[in-house]
Amino acid sequence: PKPTTDKVTFAQVYYEWSATHYSTITPKRKQILTAAYNSCPQLHDEYWRDVGLVEMQAAVDALTDKYYPRKNMKALFAGMGEYAIITGYAEKSYAEYIKLPPEPIPHKTPFTPAEAQKLWDCYNSTGNIYAGATLLMIYTGMRLGELLGLKAEDVHIEDGYICLLYTSPSPRD
Repeated sequence: PKPTTDKVTFAQVYYEWSATHYSTITPKRKQILTAAYNSCPQLHDEYWRDVGLVEMQAAVDALTDKYYPRKNMKALFAGMGEYAIITGYAEKSYAEYIKLPPEPIPHKTPFTPAEAQKLWDCYNSTGNIYAGATLLMIYTGMRLGELLGLKAEDVHIEDGYICLLYTSPSPRD
């Protein structure tokens, strides 16, 4: 039997929600959301009606990890909050108001001129195709998938260019 609206706990909402939601997502996403749930044990025995923005924000802030674990916990709270509204356990979800730290900016280190020269030396002395492919990506900005998708007729060495035409894959691809 379902608990009454006033007596449902955070854990009960999680187990009811996850019983249906987890069958619709990937195993990796399930693992991520389960980890988020396990990261907030202080909420598990609380009544859902007593878990508001302050409690959710405190649980998010208690994570010592940076951005992504906190974002996953916010996603967990959003899913549970939506479920709680649908089932009548709550009238409002507070997850959208949770503040996250700034998203990290990925730092990409380009090849140094000395590293590029080592690749040139390797390619010129041995014809190593991996060194050549890496050099091609360095100087053109192509990604590996783009490089692997090239056709011989797209490469015009004599004229010094590569023809890259992007087309959207058809629905049948």
